[in-house]
Amino acid sequence: ESGLQACYGRSPGNGASSSSSLRIGYPPHLPIAPLIHFLDGLHEHEPRLRPQVSHLVALEQMRRLQRSELDLGIFPSGGTLPKLETQPLFPGEQLVAFLMADHPLAEQPVLRPDDVTGETLVSFWQAANPPLAAWLHEQMERAGYRFRGVHEIGTDTRDWVVAVAAGRGLALLPSSASPTAEAGRIVVSRPLDPPLMMPDTVVAWRTRPPAQLRALTKKIRELARKLYETTGSGDRPGGDQGARRLSSANGFPSLPQDQRSWGTDDERPRRGGA
Repeated sequence: ESGLQACYGRSPGNGASSSSSLRIGYPPHLPIAPLIHFLDGLHEHEPRLRPQVSHLVALEQMRRLQRSELDLGIFPSGGTLPKLETQPLFPGEQLVAFLMADHPLAEQPVLRPDDVTGETLVSFWQAANPPLAAWLHEQMERAGYRFRGVHEIGTDTRDWVVAVAAGRGLALLPSSASPTAEAGRIVVSRPLDPPLMMPDTVVAWRTRPPAQLRALTKKIRELARKLYETTGSGDRPGGDQGARRLSSANGFPSLPQDQRSWGTDDERPRRGGA
């Protein structure tokens, strides 16, 4: 049985953890290739594990972890979390500005704080992930980025690109979130100076896990350190280099978002957070 087959294995239908199932949360907006890389690493350590992946926004993952309805959560996090232990898994990517191709700012090769003061920022619903919203706000304040207003939208980056194409504002997205060829004629990206970064993506579990999971956390920490080093700080601020390296590692392609439906609990809320 191959690693990929194990990655896509399903747990028993009642949703409860069994001796071989591992319930994992993963945000719908993140690329799929890093997740598969993580699952493949888990399979190398524990071939009998059958991960059951649910596409969930970060706040919902935290809630389910604390209620023992998830075993592991994977999401961007900029600080400590109550009742959860975390281990950095992938470095945060550099953010770039996405804007309409005919926007006056598109003529500039690089965007700076003074360039965006009159612009509206397209972003996720702040209340859905307060820790991430606060972290990003602090990063923008520290670098001097201030916007005229905020247009809040869901977690799917395709929706963000559509909002930008509709003239709702400009969006700050990871550099790997390139638009489709068709959207690329309407929306373009520009780097920022000074740069802004997403927080690291972490793997999280509750502070008092059951014995079976507690025995596995040491291996999870080791795997997370290895994956983090693979795309470590040497790739910053160009986080897309690390993303591309992960995408091609072990032959795993970077799958488009419309091929993410394999999760066993695919939750795509209309109003969600990163």
